[in-house]
Amino acid sequence: MPKRVLEFEIILSRAMIFALRHAPEAWGIVLDGQGWTDVGNLIETIGLADSRLAFVRNRDLRQLARKQSSRFELQGTKIRALYGHSVSIDCGADEPPPEYLLHMTTSTAWASILREGLTPQRRLFVHLTTSRSYASLIGEKSKSDCLMVVVAAARAHMHGQRFWRANESIWLTERLSQEYLHLDLKSAENLGSHASGLLSNQQ
Repeated sequence: MPKRVLEFEIILSRAMIFALRHAPEAWGIVLDGQGWTDVGNLIETIGLADSRLAFVRNRDLRQLARKQSSRFELQGTKIRALYGHSVSIDCGADEPPPEYLLHMTTSTAWASILREGLTPQRRLFVHLTTSRSYASLIGEKSKSDCLMVVVAAARAHMHGQRFWRANESIWLTERLSQEYLHLDLKSAENLGSHASGLLSNQQ
C-alpha cells in the first residue's frame, strides 16, 4: 500500500474513533442510544473539523469501515463504533461469555487490580478478549512490562456479572472483582526475577 494512502487511512480512522467513541458533541455529531449516527453527517463533520479530510467521499469512509470491521459496524446509512467508548451507550442484552477471557495490564498496575479489581479507567467498559494473539499485540504496543490477566468470565457471569460481545474477539464488562482474576503464568515468568513477587501477591 502506498505510504500516502496508509497515512490517509490512519488520519481518517483516528477521526472516526474520536467522533464515534469519545467526543461526538465536540464535532456536533449526535449518537443514538446504541452509538449509531448517519454516515453522511459523519463525513461532512470530519471534513469540517480536519482540512486533511475535507474531500473524504462516502465510498472512502465505507471502504475503511469494512476494512476495519472489528472496530466499526455499518448498517444501511448508519455507522457506529463497536467498542472503546468513553461516552455513554446502551449495549443491549448481555450474553453468556466463554469460560475464560484475557486482559493485558502492566506489572505496576497489578497491585492496584488486586485491591480494586479491573476498572474501565477512562472508558465506559472493561475490555477483554478471547484472543491470546490480540492480547499479546496490545502488550507489544505498550512501553511497560505487560502481564496477561486471565478472567474467569463464565464463573463471574454465573454470579451476576454482565458481559457484552463487541465483535468476534472482544468482550465488554463493567468493573470486575479481583476474585475472578489471576495472572497468566507464562507472561509473568517472562518478567524474570520480578515474577516471583507478582505471583506471590495474587495468592
